[in-house]
Amino acid sequence: SSLTITPKNPRDTVHIESYLREQASHLLQDPQATGEKQKNITRQMLEFIENTEIGTRRTLVFFALLFIIGGILAASRAVHLALASRRTEIKIMKLVGAAHGNIAAHYMMEGIFISAFAFLLHLALLGIIPFDATSDKIFINALLLVFTAVIALGGITGYLTTLLHINSK
Repeated sequence: SSLTITPKNPRDTVHIESYLREQASHLLQDPQATGEKQKNITRQMLEFIENTEIGTRRTLVFFALLFIIGGILAASRAVHLALASRRTEIKIMKLVGAAHGNIAAHYMMEGIFISAFAFLLHLALLGIIPFDATSDKIFINALLLVFTAVIALGGITGYLTTLLHINSK
């Protein structure tokens, strides 16, 4: 029969090996080979975990960028459709003498309201997910960051889409 001891930390191998040599030397067949083998296994496991973490981070960044691009495209399309359906309203505003900035501001606010509604829907869906007390501060900070980003993207998308639509007609 055999006994395998796996240290939690590679530095503990030396301590375990010295203890076994002093207290249980009659049980050891080849202490040097066993210690090196354990060090190699531990090092390989740590490398695997590190590579997995790096891959997970890259995948997370990829999907975050994908969702941001998709959100921008969806918001700009929604504002563009709103502008297309209100073409006569925009023409009347131009005839009355409204500046491009005033027209764009109206639709920029619409983009912000749509984004704010999407964020509130996001909060409602998150309400069904329980969080523990240790992650509350991180969760609140993340919500503030997401809220700011959503409102900014909604406003910028609405403004740019409106300006492009006004200048193209």
